[in-house]
Amino acid sequence: MSNAKCRPAVEGSTQTRRSSHYRMTETDKLKIARSVEAIGRRTTWMDAYISHLCTHYTVDSGDIGGDVAPILLPPSTQPSFSQFKYWGLKHLRRSRR
Repeated sequence: MSNAKCRPAVEGSTQTRRSSHYRMTETDKLKIARSVEAIGRRTTWMDAYISHLCTHYTVDSGDIGGDVAPILLPPSTQPSFSQFKYWGLKHLRRSRR
């Protein structure tokens, strides 16, 4: 997974609140499964989530102090951390059967 740093779509926004009403699609669940499979033993769920967002829920890169960083899509268009962890754990349980 990429260690790319992402920035919020709105400058100054930390985007800590996520929409709990985001409807998960099968595509979202497959993306989460791929992200979870790439998690290392010492990777936290939050680090995996941030990497997941940077990989799958960004648009054109923006310049941040000379560095190019992807811009995150608005929170209403991406899964919440809870949704990510729920579907990630569900995938892991299924794959270990």
